[in-house]
Amino acid sequence: MIKTLLLYLIFFFLPLAIYLSWVYFRAEYLQRGNESSSEGDNVSKRSGWPWAIALGGLLVMIALFYSAFLGGSSPDSEYMPPSYKDGKIIPGKSIKRD
Repeated sequence: MIKTLLLYLIFFFLPLAIYLSWVYFRAEYLQRGNESSSEGDNVSKRSGWPWAIALGGLLVMIALFYSAFLGGSSPDSEYMPPSYKDGKIIPGKSIKRD
């Protein structure tokens, strides 16, 4: 469950991290070049972060759709929970019904 939650959080924050790193490196590039530093400050004031958050939300919705409709086991299967046998834990699995 934690793995799935972390995957959704990565999908959500990945576009924002890419956008913020682009803003940072673009400002550094403009400050090193012949252009004025006021233009470098202008780059960080652009409102691209709402689009990055919207893209992250879209990626999370796609991941949720994929896991809900395309993943998992078939409806005619039966879930066998994890069990403890001979000192070992046998993981849970889905088996087909007879």
